Amino acid sequence: MRNEFLKIFWGFLFVLIEIHIAVIDLLPDPIGYYLIYSGISSLTQEHQIGKKATNWASALCVISIPSVFVQQAVDTMRVLSEWSIYFLILGLLKLILVFYVFQVLLELAKRHEARDLASYTKKLFKAYVVIMLVIQIIQPFIINIPPEIMHSLLFIIPVTILIMEVIFIVLIFKYRNLREKPEVPLITEYEES
Repeated sequence: MRNEFLKIFWGFLFVLIEIHIAVIDLLPDPIGYYLIYSGISSLTQEHQIGKKATNWASALCVISIPSVFVQQAVDTMRVLSEWSIYFLILGLLKLILVFYVFQVLLELAKRHEARDLASYTKKLFKAYVVIMLVIQIIQPFIINIPPEIMHSLLFIIPVTILIMEVIFIVLIFKYRNLREKPEVPLITEYEES
């Protein structure tokens, strides 16, 4: 399971970080979504969970191809452009993927009886979905807000998104240490004698 969670971790890191040289993104989102797909599909072979997550990740592999050639941070400043609508839709689809990834994480934490991890995941799940959904709803209306509030929001929103994404990626990294429970109890030296 360690390798699968590392693939998911690196996949979300590829999606989060955007480094453009000339026109091309050096960490392309489609590769990130493929890594997420690969990690989750390996987990679903073992545990039969996460089919919806793999479906969304594979769909985002294809849908995110244009993001390799367009800088998201620059183009979303033009609120009414076709690219800003594309990135808004891409953000909503990614939120759906993250929703299903959270479901996979919660199921795995329950199966492995990691109660603390399950509790933390559930709290983060609620906070992440609510905050990111509110941000997705607010973004199209930023142009209609008075300039002094708009400038504040243009600073607060990206910082909030970055914080939530980093917390989510760190959570996935924590899951790499989740171990399978042994089926047969271990025999100690004292029990043998």
